[in-house]
Amino acid sequence: MSCGIAGINKIDKGEIFAIINIFLFLFCVEIISLILSPYMISSGYYVFGEEHVDNPLNAFYYMLLIVVFTIFILLTFKKGLKYVIQFTLLLIIFVTFYYIFSSFSSLILSLSISLFLTLLLYYHPEWYVIDFTAVILGAGVGAILGVSLSPLPILILLIILTVYDYISVYRTKHMISLAESIVEIRVPVIFISPKKRDFSLDRIRKNGKREAYYIGLGDVILPSTLIVSASVYKCGGMLYILCPPVFLSILGSFIGLFILLMLVRMGGAHAGLPFLISGTLIGYVVGCVISGISII
Repeated sequence: MSCGIAGINKIDKGEIFAIINIFLFLFCVEIISLILSPYMISSGYYVFGEEHVDNPLNAFYYMLLIVVFTIFILLTFKKGLKYVIQFTLLLIIFVTFYYIFSSFSSLILSLSISLFLTLLLYYHPEWYVIDFTAVILGAGVGAILGVSLSPLPILILLIILTVYDYISVYRTKHMISLAESIVEIRVPVIFISPKKRDFSLDRIRKNGKREAYYIGLGDVILPSTLIVSASVYKCGGMLYILCPPVFLSILGSFIGLFILLMLVRMGGAHAGLPFLISGTLIGYVVGCVISGISII
């Protein structure tokens, strides 16, 4: 789920590098999602079943799952059971890794890689390990959801989640509390883009200074789902990047991210989805109109 982005205002080369990395994270997840999508289709990895890809109710089922899981995490942290959340998330991550790698590799190899990456996260959860695994998870989940939902249910889902993200960051603020709690257990639900090479999660917790940009994994996954869905259900057979709804959706997500980062530089935490989803949706609609393709 979206965690938003937080940053600082001082301008230097390190900050420019950190901002460029955020764009690279988004680009990598979107492109790798597109590359993985045919493997998900051939493996039959449809979340709701292939026959239900057009069902608008799937958007509400997914939203309900997010709300329930968010409540579970918040209540568990409130009870001081951080280890329960860590174990639960690592288990979910392991299973997700397996589905991703099993779409194009053998059972033994998929299990081995998934176990290795999960153990690496547990025993050495530094920022670069979190970022690397987050790219894999983000691309895999984006591909699976993208092939599991046609554009109509995805459009409904994105609009609902954008409103939810706005409320949870700017009104109830529980998403900010959730993000801060999740960072403590060091799992790949955020991207971390440090300003300095010697950045360490241990040190930043000790001195209380913000030395990196952060973007929630959900902020990157959700634009990818529409991009993948557009490529599968609107641009069949066309090379991914040449399809206007796909290309302009990617461009729109970049513009949305740019606006978000400019606001972040002014200080404070901001919800990521209202900006990234708005840009992606506008790009998708314009691409469909240019191509003469139905939006839904």
